[in-house]
Amino acid sequence: MSANPIIDERARRVLTAIIETYVETGEPVGSRPLTKKHGFNLSPATIRNIMADLEDLGLLTQPHTSAGRVPTEKGYRYYVDACIGAGDAFKERLTEETQYHLESVRKDASAIVQDVTQELSRSSSQLSVAVAPRFLKSRLSRVELVPVRGATVQAVVISEEGIVRNMLLDLNEPYTSKHLRRISGYINRHLAGYTVREARERVINQVLEHKAAYDTLMAEAMRVGQVIMERQSEDRIFVEGVSEALQRLKFRSRDALRDLFRAIEDKHLMIQVFNMVEEMESGVQVIIGSENPVGEMHDCAMVASPYLREGRVIGTIGVIGPVRMHYPSVISMVDRTARFLTRVFSQEEGGAAADGHIGKP
Repeated sequence: MSANPIIDERARRVLTAIIETYVETGEPVGSRPLTKKHGFNLSPATIRNIMADLEDLGLLTQPHTSAGRVPTEKGYRYYVDACIGAGDAFKERLTEETQYHLESVRKDASAIVQDVTQELSRSSSQLSVAVAPRFLKSRLSRVELVPVRGATVQAVVISEEGIVRNMLLDLNEPYTSKHLRRISGYINRHLAGYTVREARERVINQVLEHKAAYDTLMAEAMRVGQVIMERQSEDRIFVEGVSEALQRLKFRSRDALRDLFRAIEDKHLMIQVFNMVEEMESGVQVIIGSENPVGEMHDCAMVASPYLREGRVIGTIGVIGPVRMHYPSVISMVDRTARFLTRVFSQEEGGAAADGHIGKP
């Protein structure tokens, strides 16, 4: 991202007023309406001169010779970086009802993130996206197998950090609770204490080296362990508010809209964007238009923030909307949501409850 140009306080106020008016109306902003609405002690002619200077700097553009100005991507970038103070951007809070609901959930990590993503979409009236906590660097604490129906079981996977993930598995045949305890016990003895990556390699090597020595139950245990580790290494992405986004997102063409949803459906492209956010400075990041490495997302903006556990990034959550969005409120919502998830997953503020689920923050 290129450095912002240096402009004086008067020009900064005019730029801010133009952007906020354009976000509200969607129409090019002229000098006379700007003067009347924002009460500048400047003549329309002076306003026009300032607007012309801002256009020369690439912060504004004029769609037609007789029309007012609209902000460029560079203008939005300046507004986000220089015109929004931290005190203004982060004043908003989750509603008491939302806070109560989220703090009372006792589900696995993915379910918590999905709940929060839904709430962020509802509050922002935009498309909300998130990646569930990543387990690749987490160490396995234990696996519990719970019978569901027939040969289907629920695997409860708990990391040493206390993060829980649930998944349904189909075994080769129905097993009794006693046999399921033997299977999970075998997995725990051989894989507990290893990271997902290490455990995945370990179970594959054991299957290859000792395949003939395993009885049916132990062979099933190693197969289940392998499946669990493979599932744990996958990134799980949540997308909420698609129907609302179809109505609110404004694009130059249907092709642009189709490209956006194709990118969202492509997990690898979304992970590319999430990785970009996680590699930037900590806190909320705003990616505007062509700043996005994914070309299909150049007609929109993304406001996203990583969330942490014990100082380490474990996931990302954000909002995708039009470049013409109300950045202060969206930045605030994303910031508060990411901070909330960090608190939920923070061992210092509650940790894991005795049943292995995430406790109240």
